[in-house]
Amino acid sequence: MPAYRAAFPTIAPDDPVFEVTLDDSVAGQMNIAATTDVNVIRVRLTGEGWSGLTAQGDALLKQNTAHELAHVWQLARLDAVWEPRWLHEGFAELVAVDILVRSGLWSVADRDRWRDRTDGRCENAMKTGALAGRFAVGDEAAAYACGYVVLDVVAVRLGMTGAELFLAYADAVEHPEKMMQLADAVRIDTLSGLNRFVFEDLSRANGKWVIDALRAGRL
Repeated sequence: MPAYRAAFPTIAPDDPVFEVTLDDSVAGQMNIAATTDVNVIRVRLTGEGWSGLTAQGDALLKQNTAHELAHVWQLARLDAVWEPRWLHEGFAELVAVDILVRSGLWSVADRDRWRDRTDGRCENAMKTGALAGRFAVGDEAAAYACGYVVLDVVAVRLGMTGAELFLAYADAVEHPEKMMQLADAVRIDTLSGLNRFVFEDLSRANGKWVIDALRAGRL
């Protein structure tokens, strides 16, 4: 916890409570699932892969802990009940990356490798049709991976960290007149590209080219 707290001096009003359950009786598996309430993180580890300390397990725990801490941080600042899942999970992924890099648990190279893998998951989600449709039916790969891509593009355009973008967004939700100011701060070419990225059926396009073009402001 100290490394995460170093990244965010105040993650929540109090340190969250972790409830961890382990079932390492399932052969050939190594799974992790987590849920978050306002100040409680529940983690379930299943599979014999958790019976010992491994690099894969360490990586999974770091990433999932950061993601759930990001949710705690989100929920302390904004009621997310009404939020589309892609926005809620996309922000959690974006803030989690901040936590991991700023805490020193990830290097910039670690972040870039993870971003490449996330782009790949988003590319796969795009193959099934327009992302807006995938978001609507609860496609998890689209919500997490493509939600991250959308918000990462906005953060880079605004020169903000993920946490800074979320705070600006949360403030705009509380003060709707600021939402237009936030949108105006994003270049028109970026807004146009994001609109195409989310609402057009790009399933026949090269997904990598689409995401690279979106990041470069050329979509």
